[in-house]
Amino acid sequence: MSNIVDYAKLSGDFVCGADGFYVYWPKGQGALTEWDLYLLHRELVKMNAKTEEMFNEYFRNQQRSEASSRMDGGQACGEDGSGNSTASLDGTSGT
Repeated sequence: MSNIVDYAKLSGDFVCGADGFYVYWPKGQGALTEWDLYLLHRELVKMNAKTEEMFNEYFRNQQRSEASSRMDGGQACGEDGSGNSTASLDGTSGT
């Protein structure tokens, strides 16, 4: 690990936000080089991997849930697949 990452950790510059993701929030830090920022980026990616995976899993489950609710023939209730209603007001088929 580089000196900048060690310093940032010891200084408490990695702060966990309300969304569960860490951010780099330097206190009284001077100028940073491109390399320093790259190393900090890599560290944030590692620190946020678990939270990122939790969000990804949640959205994968949401997509699966939506897909499985459409698996009942692929049509909404009362539709023939063309968007036209197949039910009449009296409850009988309109076809």
